[in-house]
Amino acid sequence: MVQAQDQLLPLLVMNTLGLFPGLPGLFMAGVFSAALSSLSTGLNSMAAVVLEDLYKSYSATPLTEKRTNLLMKAVVVTLGILCVSLVFAVERLGSVLQMSMSLSGITNGASLGVFSAGLFLPWVNSMVRREKGLFIKVNICMKPHMGLVQGRSQGGGF
Repeated sequence: MVQAQDQLLPLLVMNTLGLFPGLPGLFMAGVFSAALSSLSTGLNSMAAVVLEDLYKSYSATPLTEKRTNLLMKAVVVTLGILCVSLVFAVERLGSVLQMSMSLSGITNGASLGVFSAGLFLPWVNSMVRREKGLFIKVNICMKPHMGLVQGRSQGGGF
């Protein structure tokens, strides 16, 4: 009856709520509204980061309110198109839940390590400039991802 792990939740919903007309649809509406809420929050946050950290720090001229709104909307549309197009790549990867859990664990573990080093080892902040810190963080996060993609189960092999 179930061929993939992704089909377990719809089966559970239909088995438990299928007797009540309209309740499985209400459940699906809740799932979609939660997903859209999370997506819109993420897109809005990324647009704010791009505006404040990237554009304003490297731009010499101040932005007007109209230009700020236009830039924010353009970033949201661009990131939205990127997110929607990545859905088609993710659906070919197999079990999405397992992949997302392992990738978020790898990324969050590296982020916690870098954050803790900056918090508890004050000399790290003075040794590493912002660009070097970003390069180190990207390497720490991406090496295990590349190892998983290449089939090594222990990560990237530093």
